[in-house]
Amino acid sequence: LARVRDHYIFSVESTGVLPPDVLVSEAIKVLMGKCRRFLDELDAVQMD
Repeated sequence: LARVRDHYIFSVESTGVLPPDVLVSEAIKVLMGKCRRFLDELDAVQMD
């Protein structure tokens, strides 16, 4: 495997009821929500 800029290879193991692809999708949604809230907080601080 060659390195490609801005590409990541990782594996996901799941022992629960969610398959790995669903688990990753849900984790990305949670991360995006946290990033949105963080950016909203930054905007609020800049307006003060």
